[in-house]
Amino acid sequence: HITLAAMVLFPFELGSTVNGSHGYGALMCFLLGCTLIIIGTGFFKPCVSVMVGQLYRKNDPRRDSGFTIFYMGINLGAFFSPLVAGYLGEKIGWHWGFGSAAVGMLLGLFFYQLSRGRYLGTIGAPPAGPMTAQDKKLVLSAVVILVGIPVLPLLIFAAGGLDWVTAQWSAFTGFMGLWGMTALIVGVVLFGALAFLFGQPSEDRGPLAVILILAFIGNIFFWTAFEQAGSSMNVFAKEQTDLTLWGLIKGGIPASFFQSVNPLTILLFGPVFSWLWLYLERKDQDPSTPMKFAIGLWLLGLAFLAMVAGAMDARDGSAGAHWLLITYLIYTWGELCLSPVGLSMVTKLAPARLQSLMMGLWFFTFALSNLLAGLVARFSEKFVPESPGEVAEMSFLIPGLPGFFLMLVVAPIAAGILIAALTPVLKKMMHEVS
Repeated sequence: HITLAAMVLFPFELGSTVNGSHGYGALMCFLLGCTLIIIGTGFFKPCVSVMVGQLYRKNDPRRDSGFTIFYMGINLGAFFSPLVAGYLGEKIGWHWGFGSAAVGMLLGLFFYQLSRGRYLGTIGAPPAGPMTAQDKKLVLSAVVILVGIPVLPLLIFAAGGLDWVTAQWSAFTGFMGLWGMTALIVGVVLFGALAFLFGQPSEDRGPLAVILILAFIGNIFFWTAFEQAGSSMNVFAKEQTDLTLWGLIKGGIPASFFQSVNPLTILLFGPVFSWLWLYLERKDQDPSTPMKFAIGLWLLGLAFLAMVAGAMDARDGSAGAHWLLITYLIYTWGELCLSPVGLSMVTKLAPARLQSLMMGLWFFTFALSNLLAGLVARFSEKFVPESPGEVAEMSFLIPGLPGFFLMLVVAPIAAGILIAALTPVLKKMMHEVS
């Protein structure tokens, strides 16, 4: 309901348009919509993943395959979304693009309410019995935090204090420097993780530590590279790719259509991977969860070899669309090895009292990954000369944009090697649920 309210807000422009810029009211409306999306997503994503985990017993071998099927359902919507919203937004108007999202959410809400009683039973229902005073305090604190974190920046902006906050932040980061900020962030994360782990019963520390390690190493390395799809790869599709698809489409397709290749690949290959995990389980050869993470990272790194070739092809004009298609195909195979398996792992390893919390932390690493992905995409500008004939500010083994994409080959593969090396230790930490 909350996210739906955001989609209703987005089409409205409350301020006048001057020289192509929207007024203050429209900007506030946009920021309020973004705030509602953040809150709505926070309620929705961890909860629905935990509900899927509750469909299976603790050691049910079908769990990874079940999450793969669940992941297919997510990507069915992700396949149609760029086609519908992207086309309406680019070709007709963004009011229609945002409005189509509202219609989609209304339909989803309708079918959920219509069929939940028949198919889910008590899964997702409130706990039995009245709330204790402590429960009420915890819920109130959670709501305040959930609402306060996204709303606070909006209130600061409305009060005109955003410039002061950004100035102080810039001064602080300038004082700390890149390595100082990196050390500070890593230190805070490590301290928080250790404090959390040692506050838990001893039998839960090993499995919870595995979740944290795979979340903050495997997940972040994977999604930082993967999410180039919406930034540097999308720019490459729009500016340096033959959108006529080898002359077959007159006038070319919208660059946003490439965003549907990933969910389409999941829909096509999700059943294959679901069958594969069950088949390997019957043969007693199913890779452990950490090893599946390593395989996913290796596939992601190998996928970006096609982007290296595509960037080299673009030096002589527009690159062929096949380079992007190959990248999306192979790195989606990596996603199917890592993402649904990661969701399954959290519901399998986390004790019942902490499942929603750990699922929320799992999705928090997505936020960090998207932040890093944006910084990495902006970093790609340093690999491109400002004008022909000049030398780019940065390079990595290969001059120009191919060197940037080569970095996205090396980093995930190195992270995969690290996780593969840690796999024996991680399997012991997972105890009997591995």
